[in-house]
Amino acid sequence: MSVWVGVGAFAAARHLSCWRDPRWDDAEDWRVGTAAGFQTPAMVCPRGCYDELARRELVTRTSLFGSALVRVKFAFETETCPTCGSRLVGECGRCEQRVLAPVSDRCRFCGLPQPWSPERRSTARRTRSRPWRFDARDPAVLVHAAPGRGELLIVEGDVTSVAVDAVVSNDDVDGRMYTVIASSIKAVAGPDVERQSIAQGPFPLGEAWYTDAGALPAPIRGIIHVAAMDRRGGSDSGTLVRCALAALEEARRQRLTSLAIAAFGTGPRGRQQKLIDLDDWLAAVGEAIVHEFASWDVVPGRAPLSVLFVLYDPPRFEESAKRLWSAASAAAAALPGVRAHAPPVFGELA
Repeated sequence: MSVWVGVGAFAAARHLSCWRDPRWDDAEDWRVGTAAGFQTPAMVCPRGCYDELARRELVTRTSLFGSALVRVKFAFETETCPTCGSRLVGECGRCEQRVLAPVSDRCRFCGLPQPWSPERRSTARRTRSRPWRFDARDPAVLVHAAPGRGELLIVEGDVTSVAVDAVVSNDDVDGRMYTVIASSIKAVAGPDVERQSIAQGPFPLGEAWYTDAGALPAPIRGIIHVAAMDRRGGSDSGTLVRCALAALEEARRQRLTSLAIAAFGTGPRGRQQKLIDLDDWLAAVGEAIVHEFASWDVVPGRAPLSVLFVLYDPPRFEESAKRLWSAASAAAAALPGVRAHAPPVFGELA
């Protein structure tokens, strides 16, 4: 008799919270609130050429007494668009609410048109190249200046729509443009620029070469390609620094006066590509460019080269700009006869 009483008490106690894992209770509440009404999260290309619904995986756990606890797990096949290579987004840029299926052109929560909506895309096509030095409303921040040699600036924007002489595309050693930044450039410039690039290859890691700008908006007149990774997508911070310096040398050979460089090779660490942190990239490449400017001779009649770091929708632009200025100032202080620039000022023309 006592055995049955003990079993009955144990069976009754299993309903108490002390006998249940609270994580499964939280997961069950999250499943009921999020998955109700088939509101499946989606990942969408910001250029409007691809969208993917999450794969709903049901994870069940059966307790000792037969009760089943269900958890819904959402998974996606890829993190980048298979058409243009852009990184897929799954939340509204303003209210940060998740994009839910079916995919709509406006955020269901705040009403903001998403980047892939016809309104945003048609407006982007009508927008002319953005000035970066004389536009007082949103100027580039001057980080370092070497009189007669060059200057280093940073701005927030799209590398394909900045009014410069050339942009940098990070390719592989065969000249193929399939990284996120290179694919974005190719999507605007057209596939012919990749054919020109491949025709000149293969190249050693860290090499730079030049093609025309294709359909990129004026005044962009060229693309400087760099071999930033091998055929398996492998790269490292040292290779990225060599690529940036090689791009500067190619710009001087082409007698360019302005060059836009996106933060290639940065981002969250993926399964295949070895990406580095944005702040580490800014520090390493910025310091190398300051040293490169110091090694150049002042040539009469040659205009200095303006190197513009272009960050696309960074989470903390001001912090990134200050990080770049800090690295550039430290590098300048270690060089004889080189003066560090004043700290960046935001909201005014640098």
